[in-house]
Amino acid sequence: MKLKKYIAAFSLTVFFGFSPIFPQTEETQPLDAQENTGLESTSSSAENVPQSVTETEPAATEESKPEETDQPYEDVPPELSASENFSEEFFFAELVDEEIPEIEFTEEELLEIRLLKNVGDVGGLSVPDNEYAQNAIKKFIRSYSKEHGKKHLYEALDRGETYRLYVRQQLKARNMPQILEFLPLIESDYVTTATSRVGAKGIWQFMENSMKPFLKKTSWVDERLDPWRSTDAALTKLQDNYRQFGSWEIAIAAYNCGSGAMAKALRASKEKDFWYMAEKKILKSQTINYIPKLIAVAQIAANTDFYNIPVPEITETGRFADFDYVLVNTKINLYRLACELRMDANYLKMLNPALTRSMTPMNGEYELRFPSGMEMAARIAIYDILSNPDTFWDDFESTHIVESGDTLWGIARKNGCTVEELCQLNKMKQTDVLKIGKTLKLPIPYY
Repeated sequence: MKLKKYIAAFSLTVFFGFSPIFPQTEETQPLDAQENTGLESTSSSAENVPQSVTETEPAATEESKPEETDQPYEDVPPELSASENFSEEFFFAELVDEEIPEIEFTEEELLEIRLLKNVGDVGGLSVPDNEYAQNAIKKFIRSYSKEHGKKHLYEALDRGETYRLYVRQQLKARNMPQILEFLPLIESDYVTTATSRVGAKGIWQFMENSMKPFLKKTSWVDERLDPWRSTDAALTKLQDNYRQFGSWEIAIAAYNCGSGAMAKALRASKEKDFWYMAEKKILKSQTINYIPKLIAVAQIAANTDFYNIPVPEITETGRFADFDYVLVNTKINLYRLACELRMDANYLKMLNPALTRSMTPMNGEYELRFPSGMEMAARIAIYDILSNPDTFWDDFESTHIVESGDTLWGIARKNGCTVEELCQLNKMKQTDVLKIGKTLKLPIPYY
């Protein structure tokens, strides 16, 4: 059956009183046709009949009824062609029995249908219902719905699985918006060694001029590379921003552009609202896109089935969230320590990524991180290492034999250390004269 044809026929029958696929009797013919047939036969008596009567439809006669036929009309089921009057109930009963073909949509069309629904509040951030904000967020949802976008998002979240549970725990403990769990993805795709073109490092992308007093950096340590220490620092900084600006949207945007730049933008804005400043382009384009992109990722992660964008499940394990710590105040090589503990050296290094030379600083305190439950074993291993200083020195330093033309500054620069460290290790002063042939101990270089 041509389903569309009968739907159209039914519509015409209901709304206009005739059907293009059923014969029109005198009763069902349009008024113009009736005026040219039945009214002509009664025109002679119209003068003796009141006007109101003459304008009424003539009664149907036996002669005006259509002749019955056994031949069905084209494309009309026999049951319908044999029925004298069209029945809506019968028509719908026929439709129910019909096999209606499914409508197929492309992935792009399905996404656009889903995007008809506006994005609501997500992860502790309020999302306005206005056109600008919704379009800004949906732009990134569309981007992540493409094949390369799906792959990029999945890989980034999977990479961050090691650290996301710790971030989530800290957010809950500090009563901060849970959407911040995805901020490292916007900053660095959760790459711990990520370095921007302007020198920002780590999953939270701290610059050297913005890391104080939250993190420290020396020739031995760069805490920006430590996901756990930098998470603590980043959340503290975000809390400071919130106390300053009183809005989480503005506080998060200020993490991107800097609190000074945000304060300047607020002074230039009529409204103290992120979305207003973004729409009026008071902020830079990178900061304008910062919040919508974050919301888009959180929205997808919370509604992965709805958007048909897969994301990895976070593993609820404390392996990378619960730790033991041991404070040391001298140089300990991580490879030697891993050997003493009978554990994988790469795993121990991964837990202590701020140690840029794979060893604790020569002077000063440092808190080594170990898997939960290993504190006592670690203390015993460190004691055994420090109890054998000869083996300690032999294992942990390379050497340099002084040649003609050598200087402390040149040797230090060549071997990735400072003059102070070189002098301290060799128990000499910076003013001492180097003797040709003298053997100098060198600190382990950056890995």
